[in-house]
Amino acid sequence: MDRSWLVYLRLLGDQSQQISFDRVLHDVDEDLQRWSDWLAGLPTEVQTVLAFVNNHYSGHSPATASALRRLLGMEGVQIPRQGELFGSP
Repeated sequence: MDRSWLVYLRLLGDQSQQISFDRVLHDVDEDLQRWSDWLAGLPTEVQTVLAFVNNHYSGHSPATASALRRLLGMEGVQIPRQGELFGSP
């Protein structure tokens, strides 16, 4: 029997406080460091971590997810501009 565990982390923000989602507007560095420390301390049975970040958390979810990856010792990701996602100039 497979004994690997899954952790699902949701980082959500206050939806009434946000209008723009094109850049980080809220400094969440300390919060991300706490989550990173917590994730790094999980038992070895945890083989998979799924982290969902909405734009309301910091203002720009792709940048926040990339920052969390770097804190965990993973490579950050290249963040395309919105128009680049679907091949638009």
